[in-house]
Amino acid sequence: SVAFKGGGAYLVDCTATLVDVDVIGNQASFQGAGVFALGGTLDWTRGVVSGNRATNGGGGLHLASADAVVRNVVFRRNWTLFFGSAIGIENDDGRENGDLLAEYLTLADNVSTTLGAIARRVDSPVTIRYSIFRGNAPYAVYDTSSSHADLTLEGNVYWKNKFLVFPA
Repeated sequence: SVAFKGGGAYLVDCTATLVDVDVIGNQASFQGAGVFALGGTLDWTRGVVSGNRATNGGGGLHLASADAVVRNVVFRRNWTLFFGSAIGIENDDGRENGDLLAEYLTLADNVSTTLGAIARRVDSPVTIRYSIFRGNAPYAVYDTSSSHADLTLEGNVYWKNKFLVFPA
């Protein structure tokens, strides 16, 4: 499907639980081709996010002031022109920043023309643990937050990504 935001799912100020959900081949002319979450909470366990294309950010998943726990999800071959080919993280005007806990993810062959497979543009806490980053371009993880604080990368494997983490 094709949408402005949230080609596969558009979640606004809700509590969403996704289990064994695949989001494949969606497009967004702006953000969140696979899933767009604005506010609220997202708990996603197991799934495949593949072949999604967004112009601005969050090719696979776009988090805008949403709290999210994402576990055992494969992000593969998602694309965005700007930031977060797999996962883009930012806040929405006037809202609190959301937190992300990502564990046991596989992020492979996601492409952004400027920023990373996972890209954070706000000072929200982001923890990425026990995940595999393979063949993502141009960065595996890209952090453009103002403080570069509260970014935890633990026990991850980085293999054949064009670049690893910015800032280093």
